Amino acid sequence: MTESIKKLMIELEGKSTQEILPKLYEENDNARAKKNRRLSEDLNNLIFILLNPGVKPGGVREEDLQAFKRFQNGLKNN
Repeated sequence: MTESIKKLMIELEGKSTQEILPKLYEENDNARAKKNRRLSEDLNNLIFILLNPGVKPGGVREEDLQAFKRFQNGLKNN
């Protein structure tokens, strides 16, 4: 997991999923524009997990998956 996504998760911690999804999509668009593939992949995985609770996206390392789930559990609507 990149440092950029760790910082973003800290920034968005405690908010609702509906509040953070637009920000995650925007950050993903920015990462793609900058050709930052790793960050874009991390953002895609996080978005997928938020939209599909309980479904593991393919290719996600276990430690990243656990971090994303902890983040998800800390959101307002969970």
